[in-house]
Amino acid sequence: MSEKKAYETAAHTGDGYVRKDDPLILFRGALDHAQAEIIVTQAMLDQEILFARSIDPAIEASLKRLQNDLQELLDVLRDIMTAEYTGEPLKGVHSDGSGGTFRLFGLTLDELQEHSHNAEEHYGIPTMTRPDHRYGEVYAHLNLIRTELRQVESAGVRLFLDQAGNASREDILYVLNRLSSAAHVLMCRHLSELRPDTRHAEQEV
Repeated sequence: MSEKKAYETAAHTGDGYVRKDDPLILFRGALDHAQAEIIVTQAMLDQEILFARSIDPAIEASLKRLQNDLQELLDVLRDIMTAEYTGEPLKGVHSDGSGGTFRLFGLTLDELQEHSHNAEEHYGIPTMTRPDHRYGEVYAHLNLIRTELRQVESAGVRLFLDQAGNASREDILYVLNRLSSAAHVLMCRHLSELRPDTRHAEQEV
């Protein structure tokens, strides 16, 4: 193996080095960034939960549930990182991208998308509700996670899809396509449980 240059990094064990702007490294960086944002939000929730404990048990329970759901989401991103590196199939998802036993927040991949697209039916939140600073810091961070997950998906498409439209990792791409919906589900549920005044929030035009 040739000597590693400052602008290079290892791709896979024994595969040599690639430039740090290689699509593979950009994908891993987007994954890493999204995980970091989830952990920041969990750290914030630790404080929110302590505060809620002395005020309202229902709020405390809701925040603990969100904390656990974020851990589920973080674990999925870590599984994706492992699956990419090892080349092994992503757990719970068929290699062709069709849903298998995969569940997130108790929902299948298709159910996550359906809940996101029909937020008013499931959570009482008008469809396409604009994010707003008035909904609080936790909500703002959930929205940031949603945008980070979109960046991960874009990086995944660039890495795993060739010019002819053939995907080398349909399982990963299928899950990535649903993860921004998963974050939106958390946003809607958070508003529904903790901010009932937003049930009539302003809608996108």
